[in-house]
Amino acid sequence: MSILIKIRNHFFEEVTEEIEKKHSEERKIILKQLGFVLLFSIAIFIVAYILSLDIPVGLK
Repeated sequence: MSILIKIRNHFFEEVTEEIEKKHSEERKIILKQLGFVLLFSIAIFIVAYILSLDIPVGLK
């Protein structure tokens, strides 16, 4: 009986490790995507702010 319990525990440990690895990889991808979105949003806000300034262009 204890052999069956050891085999079951070992199987569940392997499955748990695989699931944790997949979740870790998914988390990395999501964080990378969020980083790009945040960077892109900041760039858009900076460009919009610069365009909203009334800077004289010097055309005569």
